Amino acid sequence: FLAVSTKIKSLDTANVNQTSGTTSSDGVITVNTLSWAGTKSSGLTTTANCATGSPSGGRDAYQQCNFLDASKTIRRAVWNHNMLVRDGSQGIHNAAYTVQVLQGTYTAAGGNSFATDYPNATRR
Repeated sequence: FLAVSTKIKSLDTANVNQTSGTTSSDGVITVNTLSWAGTKSSGLTTTANCATGSPSGGRDAYQQCNFLDASKTIRRAVWNHNMLVRDGSQGIHNAAYTVQVLQGTYTAAGGNSFATDYPNATRR
């Protein structure tokens, strides 16, 4: 998770956030979700903004306030990351799928591929 979240955060250092990253305490590993804190281009007012909640109505009323304004790459990468983090098992119940999603997300986030950066790892 750490390599993937670091890669995703590097896509937009100003807007991709993680509250405390990956921590380990007494054998328990905790990975926090990622969020995108950019500014939404329309539909915001002083009473309905990213700080107080999303505007009512519209196609993204159920979304995090401004996430649809993030790039497609960031949206997909954050979705994949958070889907696995929120799974509750840290990917253990379906480890092969988790590894495949993490490796694919790492590569899709740009730069070197997972296989290039981690040549000794098994590609799933």
